[in-house]
Amino acid sequence: MLMVQKRNYPLGITRGRFIERGVNYSPHAVQMRCVREDFYSQTLTLHYINDGAISPRVTHRKQEFLIPVIVIMKALVETSDKQIYHRLVRGESARSDVSDRVEVLLRASQKMSLYTREECLIYLGSRFRVVLGLANSPLSDIEVGDVFIKDFICVHVPNSMDKFNVLCLMIEKLYALVAGEIPPDNLDSLINFCLLYTSDAADDLLCVDLGGRRIIKK
Repeated sequence: MLMVQKRNYPLGITRGRFIERGVNYSPHAVQMRCVREDFYSQTLTLHYINDGAISPRVTHRKQEFLIPVIVIMKALVETSDKQIYHRLVRGESARSDVSDRVEVLLRASQKMSLYTREECLIYLGSRFRVVLGLANSPLSDIEVGDVFIKDFICVHVPNSMDKFNVLCLMIEKLYALVAGEIPPDNLDSLINFCLLYTSDAADDLLCVDLGGRRIIKK
């Protein structure tokens, strides 16, 4: 029996050790343990940078990778900077703290000369081809980018638009956490965890999941 983070729920976290991840990293982050119906899980963490940027972190084979959040957003759906701005600001353009942070995100893709969904998928595919074991695959960089999105970003939702909306929700919660509008989630509270029942000899096909609890079928 294991106790694990509640699945498919964004937790606001403040940890001092986050600042050790790089220059200008803040102690604030939002983390979601995303779990598919087949029990495949991938934890996505959004780190807040003190200059207003946001850096998502994913893990593969004990290696951690950090990618500008705007690249992932644009790789998910064909959208413009204006649409992303209005989606994240949502009527609060008078609040300079929010609008300024969103503008920082948008400038990141401009510095990288990434403007379209195809360009962002090519960027992801070219950089993660070897990591994903697809160095000799006939898949194009765009297709490899799609594989990365499918297997690492909000894996509990299959639709790219839904992934985009989940990512926006996590960004909004992170902004609220940084601004002090909400407190960090209590990581000592049992409400933020679930019990995972496992058997070393059990196969996933012989298991069912009840509210985040994985039990062995009789």
